[in-house]
Amino acid sequence: MQTSEQFKQLITLYRLLDRPALEGNMFQTEATCSPDLRNLLRALWLSKKYTIELTVDGKNISTEMEDDFPELKENQSLSIKLTIPRNDKGFFYKNISEWVALAGSLKKGRIAPNTYLADEDLIVNDEQGNTEVAKVKQICQLIEQLNEVAHYHDDKQGTNAAYRLVFVVPDKDDKVYRPVILETQLTEDILRAEQPDISLLCNILQEHHTGGNNIHAIERLSVYRIALAEIIEKIPKDTKAFPYLVKHWPDVTESFNKSWERYLSGFSFNKLKTEMAKQQIEFSQKLSDIVASLSGRLFSLPISIAGIVLLEKANSSLANWAYLLGSLLVSYMVFSAIKIQQENLENAKASYAMVFSEIDKEINEKNSSIQDELRKVKDRLSTTFSKLKCKLAFYSFIAWLPLLVAIIYIIVKDDQLILQIIEQLHRNKNDV
Repeated sequence: MQTSEQFKQLITLYRLLDRPALEGNMFQTEATCSPDLRNLLRALWLSKKYTIELTVDGKNISTEMEDDFPELKENQSLSIKLTIPRNDKGFFYKNISEWVALAGSLKKGRIAPNTYLADEDLIVNDEQGNTEVAKVKQICQLIEQLNEVAHYHDDKQGTNAAYRLVFVVPDKDDKVYRPVILETQLTEDILRAEQPDISLLCNILQEHHTGGNNIHAIERLSVYRIALAEIIEKIPKDTKAFPYLVKHWPDVTESFNKSWERYLSGFSFNKLKTEMAKQQIEFSQKLSDIVASLSGRLFSLPISIAGIVLLEKANSSLANWAYLLGSLLVSYMVFSAIKIQQENLENAKASYAMVFSEIDKEINEKNSSIQDELRKVKDRLSTTFSKLKCKLAFYSFIAWLPLLVAIIYIIVKDDQLILQIIEQLHRNKNDV
């Protein structure tokens, strides 16, 4: 907020009177009237914002009594007593230490407008070069930011009381939550501490409010709360909490950076685990499809073999040779299908090796947990590949069973036919 014109006139008057000593929120002095002094007194008198008491020629007149402003002559002696009410109309403090100790608004991170520091001879809102004032302003900004980070604050003790900021954070097992409380009570110690660097906190809150391009905005704020709570809980009980926090503010930043690195490591770990699980499911599905596509053809094998029953009833040489040809076709077709699936298996294995080599590149060598997980996934898939390869080899063998059975059957049946012919010839010879 900007400084009001009346307050600027008050400060100009105070300086014109050579900055008399303050007595609480009041000052008084003897002066000789001048045009500038008379004009300033009249303007402040008519504004009715401050209590002014003048003694001129032994006569007391006051704004409090609603007296009219007197006619003052140049070089006329007068006594001036002026009281500042310490509200939004103006605050006078002896020095910066008294300001920090008494200004209730500072405890809530707010700098009241129209604030003047007598020893430093400066209006706070208009000051740019004083390092201690800049430090107080930075700390007020810090209180405002902490108020945003906190889950809630207890404001029951009045406007000028300190905040009781409450941060609700999980215990180590993440099952129970507990409150961590910080009172923003200021002391002169904050003037001796280094000015806190709150740029990280400002960036986190900005990301949280705007969303930005950071998908971890909410997580960063949560991790920051936990890091902040850890430092607050380390504050000795016989120490003012907020000045201690300001003094050890670099510890908060360091704690957050370490916690955030741990979070990102865990996030990367879970992300890679999810990716590995996805790849494992995809390859398992491919392998399942390889077996499923052969099921129908494999069922044709026992059906082909069972055809011998019909041949026995037919008892025909032509049927036997037709069965042999059909068995050859069935065996060849099944074998060809198995051969194709063997090639598909090799292709899937090559893809698996390539995908997991890429995942392996993303893994930090120091992260033994994710390496162990990857090794387990690769071992399980390798075992599955080996088993399926053996099954396909076995299927390749049994694919030729119908043909083998047909050949044996034909040989057996043909042997019986030859014996019958020989026996018939022998009978004919005996008849002759």
